[in-house]
Amino acid sequence: MAEFQKITEPLIKKLWKEGYFTIPMPGKERKEFKLDMPAFKRFDIFAAKWENDQLKVLAVESKIRAAEGIPQARTYQLCIPEVYVASINEENNRELIEKFIKYGIGYIAVIKGSPQVLVEPRRSPFFNRKFYESEVVPRAITILGFYDFMSKCLGKDRDEILRDTDLGVEVNYLWISDRKSSEGIQWSMVYDGDTIRFGINLESVKAIENAFSKKSESHIKSLFNEIKQLPKNFRIKFERRCPEGEKFRRGMQHVPYTELGKSEKRVTELSDKDISFMAKKAKNDKYIEFGIWVDICKKEEIPSWNRNELWRKMEYYKTKYLDNFYNSLK
Repeated sequence: MAEFQKITEPLIKKLWKEGYFTIPMPGKERKEFKLDMPAFKRFDIFAAKWENDQLKVLAVESKIRAAEGIPQARTYQLCIPEVYVASINEENNRELIEKFIKYGIGYIAVIKGSPQVLVEPRRSPFFNRKFYESEVVPRAITILGFYDFMSKCLGKDRDEILRDTDLGVEVNYLWISDRKSSEGIQWSMVYDGDTIRFGINLESVKAIENAFSKKSESHIKSLFNEIKQLPKNFRIKFERRCPEGEKFRRGMQHVPYTELGKSEKRVTELSDKDISFMAKKAKNDKYIEFGIWVDICKKEEIPSWNRNELWRKMEYYKTKYLDNFYNSLK
């Protein structure tokens, strides 16, 4: 693992300095970019950025011995435009360099802790644009769109974004937030395999108690009634972070309340009975997750969206609808 980190850590830092958003992020807990196919369930390094407002995406397979990275890198080429193998420098290996050139795989040698690009990549003739646009682009756009939101709407600089951002990556679910849930109410964006959503989320005991414990049940009920009046593309998430009667532990599976039927509902679906139940639970149960979300765009619409449309849409929903709820709950 130490040898592997000697390759990945300086490379991730270099990519971040070049303006990429990387998974893993530099200096943070290791997380891996994933897609819903067995061959794509682990990328050593995934990186994306806007370049002249065009999406630029690359992936890196890291190996102690560079030749061992070629098979996986060739698989990456099916869905990633630019693919590299990175390793500790293997000097004067002309045969290896020729293999990278033959397959269009870039080669990065980490020399005394400094990544050096020895071979530039080129797009594979087997690159599947349809799969890239349906699976890779929505995830990259979710990340970069929220990055723009943090920069342009929350006023964070790049160092603050790196310090504060919380990120979760599952095969069919990706989320990114402006802070850890333990630090309070979050601005968040999620992609669930079908829709990009934006909103506010409360999950930790601290956030739930700050939001509800000092409010009367009738006050909380009025708040939920206000949420019910939001436009029909808004939804509410209300679930328990562990089954009732069980002791809460980190990592437990969240469960819906039987009384609500499901964890998420459109605001137009909320009944008076739902609102009364949620108000009572919010007041008395500290192990809930609560969020107000708005659908930004569907999967099939994402490739047609440009960079400014996405963050301006979030700015609109934040300013017109969500700021009031955020301020009353924080």
